[in-house]
Amino acid sequence: MLIITPRFILIIESKNISGTLTFDQKHNQLIREVNGKVDGFQDPISQVKHQEYQLKNWLNSKKLPDFAIETCVVITNANTIIKVTGEEKRNTPSIIKSSNIVFEIERLNEIHNHRKKQNKRQLSQLSNIILNLHTQPVLNILNEFNINVNDILSGVFCEGCNTLSMIRAGGKWKCTICAKTSKTAHLQTINDYYLLICTYMTNKQFRNFANLSSSTTSYKLLSSLTFETSGTTCDRKYHITLYQPK
Repeated sequence: MLIITPRFILIIESKNISGTLTFDQKHNQLIREVNGKVDGFQDPISQVKHQEYQLKNWLNSKKLPDFAIETCVVITNANTIIKVTGEEKRNTPSIIKSSNIVFEIERLNEIHNHRKKQNKRQLSQLSNIILNLHTQPVLNILNEFNINVNDILSGVFCEGCNTLSMIRAGGKWKCTICAKTSKTAHLQTINDYYLLICTYMTNKQFRNFANLSSSTTSYKLLSSLTFETSGTTCDRKYHITLYQPK
């Protein structure tokens, strides 16, 4: 997370990890103990310091104003116990609970109170450049959680009864359980495919995932969404994007 203020930029590395966390500053590692089991994690302090290094270089490359950059590690699980071992290094990020983030920002404001404020134009310029360069992360969730693609349930989700029970009939979707109808239920199905499986799909892949029997119907639904395409008619790929509900 990135917070931009008139006097400094704050980079936040948030972690939702339960148990007792020990930040070992001598060996740059995070150790978690829960229910008698001990696990090691990548060091969030090293992560956020690397992000600080990257941001400084990026600001310089864009010839943007000289912002002070602060970092902190935020633990979002309220029940987590935090411990720190080893000698604290220079400019070590704060390690705080999420409930204290407001107080941390106030503390940093006091530290940087002597610095000249960046004006609204400079803040707007920086914000716009960052937003324009922002891209959605593409995560391979199936690999992350060791899930076989064949284990994913197919079908179109019904918001009325929370089941994958909608069928296409008469130009709309109708639930076979609660009889709820929708013209756009397939959009969430495409979102699910994008997030779980791949950022593109073929007509056949959409048919199988939405449980459609007609290739003509799936073609019309995909073509109506103005996705970018590649390939020939037979093996055309639709490069899907996330649908944002209005």
